[in-house]
Amino acid sequence: MPKRSETGGFTLIEIIIVVTMIAIFMAMLAPAYQRITLKAQATTYFNDMRVYAESLSRHALERGKYPADQTSSPAFPAEMDGFMDRTRWTSPSPIGGYYDWDSADTPSGRALPHQGAIGLNRSNLRHDQYQQLDEWFDDGDLSTGQIRLYGGVRLFYLLENKSG
Repeated sequence: MPKRSETGGFTLIEIIIVVTMIAIFMAMLAPAYQRITLKAQATTYFNDMRVYAESLSRHALERGKYPADQTSSPAFPAEMDGFMDRTRWTSPSPIGGYYDWDSADTPSGRALPHQGAIGLNRSNLRHDQYQQLDEWFDDGDLSTGQIRLYGGVRLFYLLENKSG
C-alpha cells in the first residue's frame, strides 16, 4: 500500500467527492432560491401596484376621472405629477418590464375590458411565473380577479372593471 505523504494533503478522489456533493447540494437549492427571489421581487412589485393604484384612484376622486391613456411605456401618465413619483414609474419594475397606464379614455378609441389598469410591458416572465404571482397575490386565475394576463404577454393590475 502506498505511503501517504507527510504533508497530509487530500487525494484527488476525496476532492472529487466533495465537489460532487457540493454540486448536488447547490442543484437542490437552486429552485428554492429562484422561488424565494421571485416572491421577494413580486412582493415589491405588488406593493408598487397598490401605491400606484391609490395615487391613480385619488386622482380620479379629485378630478372626476382617471388620467388619459398612455400610448407608450414607460411614459408617465399625464396629469399625475404631484400624485406619484415619475422616476420610479419610468424605471424598470422589480419583476422586469415597464409600467404602462391604460384607461377607458384611450386616444385610439380601442375598447378595453376595464376602466383603469396598470399594465406591465416587456417583462421577461414566463406564463407559469405569471400564474404563480396570481396564486400568491390574487385569485389564482389570470382571467379573473384584479390581476389579469391579456394576450398571454401583458400583465395588468385592474383598478376598476367595466362591470364596476
